[in-house]
Amino acid sequence: MADYGVEIKGLDEALARMKEFPQITEKYMQKAVEAGVAEAHKNAEQPLVPQRTRNLIKSFGQGITIGRLFGAVGPRTNYAIYVHEGTEHIKTPNKFMEKIADRSQAAINGYFREALDLIAKVIAKSS
Repeated sequence: MADYGVEIKGLDEALARMKEFPQITEKYMQKAVEAGVAEAHKNAEQPLVPQRTRNLIKSFGQGITIGRLFGAVGPRTNYAIYVHEGTEHIKTPNKFMEKIADRSQAAINGYFREALDLIAKVIAKSS
């Protein structure tokens, strides 16, 4: 299945801060990643995701991956790609992953903006 992502505004600044102050920044950035994954998971619902049997929607709960400064959400059913991309029998593809990413974009950027603000405050206090 195609990968869809969310562009994080201020990511360059965040990465620079992480190099300078790794102990301070990592916990705030990790929380932003976790909040972003939760946001995308929340948006993996009808009407964005087709729900004929609800199995596709339910599979997103098993398709959550959160690592150190990494997060992903996606369906775990074997037929998700066919629904998303279409087939000979599914004439109209349902690009639900793209819709989820689009709907989640603003909130995820908000989580990272908040993390950067908190990081700046903590660094300012420690200087």
